[in-house]
Amino acid sequence: MVMVKKAKKAKRRPKGMGRIFKVNYYIARNFREDGYCPEGIGYWDYGFGSYIEMNEIIHLQTGGKVNLLQGTAKMEAIMRFPLYFEMNGMWPAFSDARIKTNLDYCDYWPFLVLRGGVNEYRFQPFLRRFGGLRRVLLRQHALDSGFTATVGKAESPLYHYFRESGVIISRAAKDDDSGFALAFKAGDNVESHNHNDVGSFVVALRGVPVITDPGYPAGSSFKLYSSERYRNDFCNSFGHPVPVAGDMLQKNGAEFHGRITATEFLPEKTTALIDLKSAYPETAKLTRLERSFTHDRNRLAVTVTDEAEFAVPSTFGSALITYGKVKELAPGEYRINWRGATVKAIITSEKPLNFKLETLKNRARSGVKEPATHLGYEAAGPDTEHRMTVIITLEQDQNAADGRR
Repeated sequence: MVMVKKAKKAKRRPKGMGRIFKVNYYIARNFREDGYCPEGIGYWDYGFGSYIEMNEIIHLQTGGKVNLLQGTAKMEAIMRFPLYFEMNGMWPAFSDARIKTNLDYCDYWPFLVLRGGVNEYRFQPFLRRFGGLRRVLLRQHALDSGFTATVGKAESPLYHYFRESGVIISRAAKDDDSGFALAFKAGDNVESHNHNDVGSFVVALRGVPVITDPGYPAGSSFKLYSSERYRNDFCNSFGHPVPVAGDMLQKNGAEFHGRITATEFLPEKTTALIDLKSAYPETAKLTRLERSFTHDRNRLAVTVTDEAEFAVPSTFGSALITYGKVKELAPGEYRINWRGATVKAIITSEKPLNFKLETLKNRARSGVKEPATHLGYEAAGPDTEHRMTVIITLEQDQNAADGRR
């Protein structure tokens, strides 16, 4: 079987091959050196999937002499991006990514095994449903090329740190069936398919992102990829679980960024500190803004603490984003449930806080019927210093919590 029809004239082949090389160059350029795909996990499947297909064409047309999946450390990292980015059965929806992207049935994995030498996986590499003629032909070609799904299944390490991109995945302990995992990011606000989301995070339970980044917004592509992009709450920082400093949202541009300044990776916990000050404009009057994350695998708890200092008395607050149902148990204490997964969030500060539940005006592009809820919390008055902490835990009695809904 062949992947494409042979050119009727041999002289057309070099020109077509040249175009493939050019397209593949631009695809690979959009990835970071650490393999991170800033456009979102779905674009790894779409963009790099096309790269894999075109590499297979080149490999066949050159009799196996050219293979673009081998040769560089960056390509090794790109090929393994779904492995590194996975958090106990799901992928966080940073940037323009859909919630619950189904990469666990990735058609391209056999070619990473055959051409890239990727002999580990943590999910089923063979699609077991029809997906159009192209997908059927891909699967058959993989089988004809000698692929067998017998490569060893790798265990999930407790964490992965995309150092250049400033993204950390912290997974559940190996003996923890809850899959209680955390993902968070620093980075910058000039990424391809950018969202103003420095400091955003996802808390997942059994593969369900109960606390989440909202992901890929629905709506007109013309508006979404125009100067109106950041009017969409899914793209601006209001729609993300990140601070609002002095009534200022984050801005887009290379100068607006965050930096991970400290990390500690232990079997029982992952901790990190992010400097968020540069993600906000100077008009916010910030002199310091730091966000710390702690993922405690023994307590099954995630703690997020924001510490802000201003040159003048200013307001400060942040939010949690969820597609689930939110129930207030007490001031600053909430039960959040989505798709059978339930967590409790306790929000505290040394000073009085105001809380507000509201629905984001925009909707997710696909995969989610529910609207996104913005659980906002803000200092009751302006001050030069603010410190707020959110502790997210599993319900002690999950079955009882489910029964009370």
